Amino acid sequence: MAKKTIEQIDICGLSLSAVIEKVNAVFGKNTLALASSAKGLTIRKLSTGVYALDFCLGGGVPENRITELFGKYSALKSTICNRVIANFQKRYPKGQAFYEDGEQSFDPTYAEHCGVDCDRLGIINSDCGEQAIDVISALIRNNVHVLVIIDSIASLIPLDELECSAEQQFQGLHPRLIGKLMRILSKGMKRNMYDATAATTTVIATNQLREKTGIVYGNPEFTPGGRAKDHYCSVRIKFTSNKSDSLMEKVVHHGIERERRVGQVVNFEINKNKVGHSQFEEGTFTYFIRAYKDHAPYTIDNEEILFRYGVYYGLILRLVGKKKPVYCFDGMQYAEPAFKNRLITSVKQFKLFRMIMREMLEEDSAGLVSSADDTERKPVKIVFNK
Repeated sequence: MAKKTIEQIDICGLSLSAVIEKVNAVFGKNTLALASSAKGLTIRKLSTGVYALDFCLGGGVPENRITELFGKYSALKSTICNRVIANFQKRYPKGQAFYEDGEQSFDPTYAEHCGVDCDRLGIINSDCGEQAIDVISALIRNNVHVLVIIDSIASLIPLDELECSAEQQFQGLHPRLIGKLMRILSKGMKRNMYDATAATTTVIATNQLREKTGIVYGNPEFTPGGRAKDHYCSVRIKFTSNKSDSLMEKVVHHGIERERRVGQVVNFEINKNKVGHSQFEEGTFTYFIRAYKDHAPYTIDNEEILFRYGVYYGLILRLVGKKKPVYCFDGMQYAEPAFKNRLITSVKQFKLFRMIMREMLEEDSAGLVSSADDTERKPVKIVFNK
């Protein structure tokens, strides 16, 4: 960008619209804008493929913002990134998606299971953190819809640390690198926030967990990269998954009965959300790694989530006075297992129910809908019932 000479702009006697036009003529479009111009703009969101998480976020991860997914290993952070890529490619056929594979863990076969078109996905293989920042900075400056996945923040290694011996120690080098990355990303997408026709730049970064030493009281966990990313990220979500929460089934192998793991229950907590009403909400969802009952492998139990939210919002009515729970929807009565099986087997019924739920959740985010049981809106925690 050419260096401009700073000159005094005379605004005496001019209206605000004239001042905006004069400043933008010198410094570029949307350098100065009315605050009301962003009032009518809706923040578009990309679905994560996990309805429990989408409902808590008000539709999914926001576009033109930075989102951080952090938590323990094998907590489906990369899986959710792959599903966001798939939904981004469906929404923007001419959009560009990029994956910064710092952990060297990207699997094209598994990504295709999640719906990713690998022919339309670029993989960034950078030698150091500074090179990754330069590549990402060049990609987000184009006037096209861009999605950048950084996997992960902890894997971005500074150049000085890479070239020196392992004996040398550097204090604060990695946090300064991540702080520079966040500043570049935020400035690269700031002008698109006030233009409804402009292309969006969405960044999703995963992160690991560390523990401080010598902490007796309080939570010793923290995320690498310093505190700058906590301020720049509009949404921060923590994921946890324990071995005790695994979904098991009994199988017979060579005449011996044993238990086999078929799925895992993942807990999430929204630590920060500046683009929605759901602050500090929690929830769970189940991910199947093998075929289980009517569920295919590498799928998420979204039918359970739709059912529980439908009961919560009164879309599914529970009939009183029955020995076993009976639920009514669209003039038909079902038992709980039969209703879930119908959602799984009937694609038309599933899409209809999902569309109605999304409309109700959009109204709820605007404060127009209350739950069936309470007139006051309460945070929802969806828990999988084993």
